[in-house]
Amino acid sequence: MAKRKAFYLYKRKKKHGSYWYVCFINPDTGAQENAKSIDVLKERLCLGYGSSVTSRDEAAIIANKALEAGLVFSRSASMSFNQYCLDFWDWEKSDYIRMRNSMKEGSVGKEYCRNMLGNYINHVRPFITDGVKLSGVTVSLLDKVVSHALSSGLATGTVQMVVLSFSGPPPSAVRRRRGVCSVMERRASSSPFCPSCLATRSPWL
Repeated sequence: MAKRKAFYLYKRKKKHGSYWYVCFINPDTGAQENAKSIDVLKERLCLGYGSSVTSRDEAAIIANKALEAGLVFSRSASMSFNQYCLDFWDWEKSDYIRMRNSMKEGSVGKEYCRNMLGNYINHVRPFITDGVKLSGVTVSLLDKVVSHALSSGLATGTVQMVVLSFSGPPPSAVRRRRGVCSVMERRASSSPFCPSCLATRSPWL
């Protein structure tokens, strides 16, 4: 039996030109989902802004990456906050880091991941129980983490790394629809996290 297609691509004509769109096929029901703009998916995958996709091959690559990243169909939101953050910074396990490095080699370094993982384990995990779900993190809980980091005499640069160790993974989860972290939507929604950039704005610094 022939394998069913995961999506269909087509071009839609608009006032200023023609643009690629994709219709994904729901793997559970076989139904065709509403069309999505390839250019919008490209931006959500952090593959660039402003320039439109012109070739069918590039559109197909972006559609496949959107599926792999979980942008199309929702996944379980029951994962614990700790487990998600630990997996996010795990060089061997992280789907997001693997995706970023496949798009641009060396985008996220192994040493950087090791440092972020260490910061999370040492300064964040002690304050968050494994029972706290990714979708259930609160502002007060994360404020407690930051307050302790500031009062413990850590250098400003270290505190910034601690903040990035927990504020980076949740926005990624929101983009990938593995859960919705309300605290990040309320306090950091204006700036999607880029794990290779230490200059990311944070609501806690």
